[in-house]
Amino acid sequence: MAKDKEFKIYLFFLIYTILSLLLFDPKLFTGGDNAVYIILAESIATGKGYKNIYLPEQPPHTQYPPGFPLLLSIPILIFGKSIILLKLMIFLTGLGSFLFFYLIIKENFKEYSNIFVLVYLSIPLFIIYNHWILSEIPFLFFSLGALYFLLKFCKKRQFSIFLITTFFAIYAFFIRTAGISLILGFALFFIIKKEYKYLMIFLILFLIFFIPWEMKNASMPDNTGYIRQLLAKNPYQMELGTIGFSDFMRRIWDNFLLQLSCQF
Repeated sequence: MAKDKEFKIYLFFLIYTILSLLLFDPKLFTGGDNAVYIILAESIATGKGYKNIYLPEQPPHTQYPPGFPLLLSIPILIFGKSIILLKLMIFLTGLGSFLFFYLIIKENFKEYSNIFVLVYLSIPLFIIYNHWILSEIPFLFFSLGALYFLLKFCKKRQFSIFLITTFFAIYAFFIRTAGISLILGFALFFIIKKEYKYLMIFLILFLIFFIPWEMKNASMPDNTGYIRQLLAKNPYQMELGTIGFSDFMRRIWDNFLLQLSCQF
């Protein structure tokens, strides 16, 4: 029976790999974001810092958080700038995401694990984005990794696992700022569980990295960070300034009504 389960695991991973290879495209994604990520990674790898080295004055970059370019800088530092190798690294994070998903499902939904895994394999985006040099798949890897290690921590109560959980959650945030939902979710989890000691450690470690990043961006005159874009009157015309609290609340309400109308 155990051998049968192992065979299924290998079969699922084989299917995932074959589908990824069949859809693999050696060319760059035409959206443009990947070019910026690669340039930022090259800036880090060459010791120039986190800068827009494609611009004449090479100003510091303030829009994308540094997590994904830092990840890309590792193969660039070791092997040089190779698009294929960068895509291979994305594939490995995709494989890791699939592994974390499988382990989470296996631990919590044993009887239905095969069904959940097949559903995962049937979602085209997980396969298509598995070779684009974009942040979605690495973000998924660190997010699922954070969830997996949190569940592991709940069972084993080891401080080392808690630190790994914290690292994965914080790094997910620094890949995509949407990861703030993960930070808030984990904080809420520790509050509900009355794990106040772990809550404080988790928040302190997060703020140690978050505050310097935000302070650095705030000090830049040409700051294009997501928080500034969120509060801007027009993110495409930053010179128009920022909105007030009442304008912000109205924006939330307008977006809520817009999403509601789209659903019906």
